[in-house]
Amino acid sequence: MQPETTVYDLGWRLATPVAKTWTPLVSARCPDGAVLRKARLLATATEELVGARSQIMADVGNDIRDEEITRAGILVRIIEQLTRGRNGTTHVWRGRDKRPWRGEVSSGLRYDSTTRPPFVRPG
Repeated sequence: MQPETTVYDLGWRLATPVAKTWTPLVSARCPDGAVLRKARLLATATEELVGARSQIMADVGNDIRDEEITRAGILVRIIEQLTRGRNGTTHVWRGRDKRPWRGEVSSGLRYDSTTRPPFVRPG
């Protein structure tokens, strides 16, 4: 009878991936007060610093006033809007709709984590 052996095969990750649209905001001090500044994340697969890829954040400057975003978060949507002019012509434009969000959310980002790869039976 052979003794039972256990194999511990773990993979190490510097950082876990996050959603492509996730934009990290870092608190910074300015002469006008506190602001939240757009930051970049490290893409561990390519070792590049990657910025926001969402359309909504692409149009926003680097700094957002601290009081604009509450602890509960905000939901910003791009909405197409339609109106009629006095002469009956229609006018369409894109606008933003900002509402309170459901509460704190997590990007799922974790540093220095281990993961167990799928078990593969030999032979």
